[in-house]
Amino acid sequence: MIKLSVIIPTRGRPHLLQKVLRSIRNDPLPKEHYELLIAEDQKESQLRGMLAQFQDLPLHHFLAGGRGPAAARNQAIQKARGEILLFLDDDVEPASPLLSGHLDFHRHHPRSGDAALGQVVLHPDIPMNAFRAWVERYGPQFAYAKLRPGAIVSGRYFYTAQVSVKRILLERERFDPTFPYPSYEDLDLGLRLEKCCGLRLHYRPELLAFHHAPYSLKGYRDRAWRVGVSRRYFIQKHPEERRLVERLPGGIPMALFLVRVMDTLLFPLAKWAEPRPPSWAAVLRPVFHVAYRRPFFEGYRQPIS
Repeated sequence: MIKLSVIIPTRGRPHLLQKVLRSIRNDPLPKEHYELLIAEDQKESQLRGMLAQFQDLPLHHFLAGGRGPAAARNQAIQKARGEILLFLDDDVEPASPLLSGHLDFHRHHPRSGDAALGQVVLHPDIPMNAFRAWVERYGPQFAYAKLRPGAIVSGRYFYTAQVSVKRILLERERFDPTFPYPSYEDLDLGLRLEKCCGLRLHYRPELLAFHHAPYSLKGYRDRAWRVGVSRRYFIQKHPEERRLVERLPGGIPMALFLVRVMDTLLFPLAKWAEPRPPSWAAVLRPVFHVAYRRPFFEGYRQPIS
């Protein structure tokens, strides 16, 4: 009997998905108890060749139509046969027996609203530097450092990099595929599930996974613009989530003006500081923050069609 459906949307990263599947292969959960749903967002011949290496796994692969990870996850939810759904990203490699760990959590938490948020950290094979340490400890992507182990946390932390939920909870609400970019659509769903369906998101850092993401200052700044666009869309849907700068009249234009001035002065320092030792991250926190916030606010100011 299939108890767990693992949902992994993927696009253009078969070499990373291969690492994820190799780790899943080592999970002690019997294969007859789970299925792997690989939602391919864009047709790739390399992916098919790689998946052929895992014919021993209960793997189901399908084309998701190229509408992004939110739509791909929705299609996978429709196809899922397990009572529990575990969402993973295609660059998030289990570092512990995640499948059996998530299933065990749900055995001990049978309420329909109970869900498990695992922890995702940078893969130890990726050299740590000051910038990557800033992303891990203070950066805007994940906020695990703010969460208390075992606590029930807000739906705004519904990170689909690694989170599990009972399928019955998703009967009314699904991911919103209309987000401009793949950012904030998972937090949006978490908040909606909390409001409508009684989501209780338990933070379980012992459910550990490694992120194959060699963060760079340039890559993060490029991504920040798209995150800013999606953040504005997210705030339109959840105005109660506005931060102080978003609540103040003229707050965003003023913030953008200030960070542009500061970034002009500090960006050379940020580039110099990026490869420094990780112990420098705390001191350099304001420098990296400004470097990220400039493109973020520039994206935020883009009109949403």
